[in-house]
Amino acid sequence: MGIIRFVLLGAAGFGVGGALAGIFGAFVAIPVAGAVGGAALGLALRDRRRLVVLALAGALGMFLGLLAVLTLGSFVNYSTVVIGPVFGAVLGASLGVAFLDARRVLILTLAGAVGFGIGFPAGSFLDYLTDSFGRMPFIVVAGIIGGASLGAALGYLEEGGRAGGGANRRVR
Repeated sequence: MGIIRFVLLGAAGFGVGGALAGIFGAFVAIPVAGAVGGAALGLALRDRRRLVVLALAGALGMFLGLLAVLTLGSFVNYSTVVIGPVFGAVLGASLGVAFLDARRVLILTLAGAVGFGIGFPAGSFLDYLTDSFGRMPFIVVAGIIGGASLGAALGYLEEGGRAGGGANRRVR
């Protein structure tokens, strides 16, 4: 199942985490959402130590991403096209730092920026269409898309060499 396992667990983890944040209130539950998403990526790695480290990195990354969005947001009228990539980049960088590898930091930062850069506007659009669930659709959709992107990047980094290509492939 390879990379697909990472994509599905990343999407599920950050989607469920987003639902928890939507239910319990964003600011308080954001670190919990990050921990659930990070733990899901750790689960995809099948490594208990990394599961714990990624859960902590996810919690920290979500909290710092939220602070970055709150700080930058007022300057850009909280445009989801701008704050989504910023949030995702901070979260991805936090997850990358957990591996102590500059290449992983860079790739996960970019994957987070792209995933949440797509997820924030998509979630905002769905949020605009459905008024009955509060901010829940926005947070869940952003989490699913951003988590899938982070999962794909991490899966590429981990499984790429075994699939005959990717970041771990040796060039001859």
